[in-house]
Amino acid sequence: MSADDRDAVLHRDFMRGRSWGARRVSGALWGAVEC
Repeated sequence: MSADDRDAVLHRDFMRGRSWGARRVSGALWGAVEC
C-alpha cells in the first residue's frame, strides 16, 4: 500500500466517523506524519 493509498483510507475513515477512537488514532498518525 502506497503512502497516498494509506492517507486516502485514513481520510475516508475519518470522514465516515466510525468512532471517536478511530478519529483519535487517525489524528495521531497524521501528527506523526507531519513531525
